[in-house]
Amino acid sequence: MVQDSARPTVGVLALQGGFSEHLEILDALQLPINTLLVRTPEQLALCTALILPGGESTTISLLAQKSGLLQPLRDLVKRARSGEKGVSVWGTCAGMILLGEEVLGKKEGYEGLGGVEIRVVRNQWGRQTESFSHSLSIPVLSSPSTPFPAVFIRAPVVHTLLSPAKPFSTSAPTLEVLARVPRSILPTPSDAALATGGSELGPAADVVMLRQGGVVVSSFHPELTGDWRVHEWWVKEMILGDGGKGESA
Repeated sequence: MVQDSARPTVGVLALQGGFSEHLEILDALQLPINTLLVRTPEQLALCTALILPGGESTTISLLAQKSGLLQPLRDLVKRARSGEKGVSVWGTCAGMILLGEEVLGKKEGYEGLGGVEIRVVRNQWGRQTESFSHSLSIPVLSSPSTPFPAVFIRAPVVHTLLSPAKPFSTSAPTLEVLARVPRSILPTPSDAALATGGSELGPAADVVMLRQGGVVVSSFHPELTGDWRVHEWWVKEMILGDGGKGESA
């Protein structure tokens, strides 16, 4: 595909996981962007924005290390978190794990990217709830009164929001919660602990989508529905616009 140098290039990390579905949606939106599957540092250098897809976080981490992508990915995340205009990184499911500052239940050899001041628990839904869907209220989306059909597959669970709640009390941008689920649908504390070897549900377990600066994370898979509104919001607001905001944490 011929790239238009006047348009921002949006990449999808294509080391492992569900990257092709994200690319198909980005192309179908027909917005003024270039799209690219990213497997090398040279391809990443062309991008000002990137999606980290769902998959297996340890496998993605190990492949990033092997391919020389780990530090370039961290550098892009740092630019996005600083609020540099048009620079954004969005992690879905495994991507949320990679972008969490603290990860509970990580495996040997795992190296994360950081970027969002959360403590996150891998696969806390566990085998008791392999996958499920839930209609989310996401006010930043177009047609916000229409629920978004979120799909969760052995999803990570946010344990704690680590960033101070008061704005301007730190040099880091404030965490902004974009979507929550009812606590009634969360795994029971005993099931959560069983799934992760002892990590019980944290105070922020109902948070399923949030952002910090230009870094966005979601524990669900928006690419697995016919609803493109999350992708549309991300491109229009985080890359082409001035950044979409939600509820301050």
